[in-house]
Amino acid sequence: MKLDGAPNFRDLGGVRTHDGGTVRHNLIYRSENLAGLTDGDLDRLKEADIHMVCDLRSHREVETVRTRWPNGHEVEFLHLNVSGDMRSEDGSFGKLLLSNFTPAGARNTMLKSYGRMAKRFEPRLELMFDRLCQAESLPAIIHCHVGKDRTGFACAMILWALDVPHDEILRDYLATATASDPVRLRAAASSFIADMTGVTPPPEVIEPIVAVSEEYLDTAFKATAEEFGSVDAYLTTIGGMTAEKRARLQQLLVG
Repeated sequence: MKLDGAPNFRDLGGVRTHDGGTVRHNLIYRSENLAGLTDGDLDRLKEADIHMVCDLRSHREVETVRTRWPNGHEVEFLHLNVSGDMRSEDGSFGKLLLSNFTPAGARNTMLKSYGRMAKRFEPRLELMFDRLCQAESLPAIIHCHVGKDRTGFACAMILWALDVPHDEILRDYLATATASDPVRLRAAASSFIADMTGVTPPPEVIEPIVAVSEEYLDTAFKATAEEFGSVDAYLTTIGGMTAEKRARLQQLLVG
């Protein structure tokens, strides 16, 4: 399913697992924000019979960029308020970026942001997995503002819990580079950084911020393993993914 008003909307299904299974299609979708959906998009979402929208955005983002949804189609909106990227409400991203307002500084800012991603999700990850382990919550959409950083980390954790190989997880993450509208992505990043810092960023500073880089996600994986012992330990202790819950998730999502 494609959405004209959300180019980075896509099915998480079709990915192979270590034991030869396949993540089922049409059960979990990942996306950018849903504010620009067309009438045709709304019709397609009705047909998909979405049961839950897991919105990772901050409170401010939810208020300023409002989700468009089909009238009369009831859905659970699970708002997790994860502000682990440049839209962090504590202003930490902007302060770090301004300290070295260069392409190298922007890259370093992104690496630090991804390095903190596991901690940013810490209070919310278990709730997300609790819902995904319930059949009545599926099909579900998981999204943030552009569908790259927070959504990328969340979907990487889901795929890891489903026993998907690391290279397949990276392949899904990197697909955002071709799925997103680059002009819209750069314009949104430039506008937000200008509002946050009071300085209009030059194009060369924007590029590392909108980049979809294997280095970024690998930094998140490495930091997660260093902080919690392993990604599996993180999923167990922070995500609440006991062996029973992980088996339940795999039963629902892998065929």
